[in-house]
Amino acid sequence: MIAIKYVEAMVEEVEELVSKKINHPFFIMHIDDVEINKAELSMLIVLLQEIGLDHKQILHYATTIMLIQIALDTHEKVSDYVDTPRVNKQLTVLAGDYFSGWYYYLLATNRDIHLIGVLAEGIRTINEKKIKLYRKDFHNFDEIMCLVEQIEMGLINSASNYFQKEIDLTIISKMFLLKRLKDESKMIQLTGTSPILEWVKDDNMIQKLTVYLEKLKKQIQAQIFQYEKLAFIYQTYI
Repeated sequence: MIAIKYVEAMVEEVEELVSKKINHPFFIMHIDDVEINKAELSMLIVLLQEIGLDHKQILHYATTIMLIQIALDTHEKVSDYVDTPRVNKQLTVLAGDYFSGWYYYLLATNRDIHLIGVLAEGIRTINEKKIKLYRKDFHNFDEIMCLVEQIEMGLINSASNYFQKEIDLTIISKMFLLKRLKDESKMIQLTGTSPILEWVKDDNMIQKLTVYLEKLKKQIQAQIFQYEKLAFIYQTYI
């Protein structure tokens, strides 16, 4: 229970730090609210704990990586809606760039120069996978799921490689994937489209996605009891 309380406290602390960076008055007026994904943030904090970082380091790296993720998510919104006025799209791109700027600044001031390159490579990989999805450069449903999982785990894998820790990311990877698929499925129901699952157009694909989600849930539930903190995150945020 103490470990869970620590994760909750860290989530609140990082949220506050990130909010101070992204809540620029100009963007608050002109673009949609920027959401901090608590599921992703809490899993990131658990991972950084497992790597062995101290409290100050976890705050620094969790804040930095979440700013990158928010920048990626913000840029992703530009292609969501065809009818969005051009000026709104331009402001959304500008906001994403602004959030990215904070990530560079925080790492540079902490002299994490090598990590800037590692995470930049992770961002490049994520964008390449997104392009493959948008271009429908896949052959079957399993390839689509693999691409989505690689997109979701891009920054986590980069961070893990940077700290050179042998950590089993299987359960975290499945949780990231499940969270993203559930979020995208909700978006499709509400708006009829989604940046990641744009290919879900026919009943056959929808049925496959439904079956896959249930299978993924069962896989996670079969393993999650071994991890107290991850079990809490799953039940609370996913």
